[in-house]
Amino acid sequence: MFYSFTITVPANTPEASPIWQVEPICHGVIHRVEIEFEKWCANLLHVRIYRFEHLIFPSGPGQSFASDGETISWNDYFEVFETPYTLKLEAWNDDDFFDWTARVRVGIIPKTIAEHIYGRLTKIDRTRLRESFNLPKEVE
Repeated sequence: MFYSFTITVPANTPEASPIWQVEPICHGVIHRVEIEFEKWCANLLHVRIYRFEHLIFPSGPGQSFASDGETISWNDYFEVFETPYTLKLEAWNDDDFFDWTARVRVGIIPKTIAEHIYGRLTKIDRTRLRESFNLPKEVE
């Protein structure tokens, strides 16, 4: 499955009061993420992606994605095996005059395909991944 979400942020939307948008996704492994920024937004539009109220993309606290007419894209391995099957987009716009739009695309593959491509993760590996993203402990 490949999901595409659009988030439009009004001018003068500060980081302290960002736009939040919850988007449904399916059960599986996020293997690809792309964020497309409009041309001329001059790095004034910022986007973050969360799961379970925890920042997952970008990985570091206080960071955000911003660009100008480019698509930032990467391959990943992020498990989405627990409900709710949603991602939460956070965005703000430092531009004084113009609203700006970003398109977020997320590719998700079933667990069986992910295991075929990447191999099976051990419980220790899954625990370490969850800890690195500060996600809740796996339900036994």
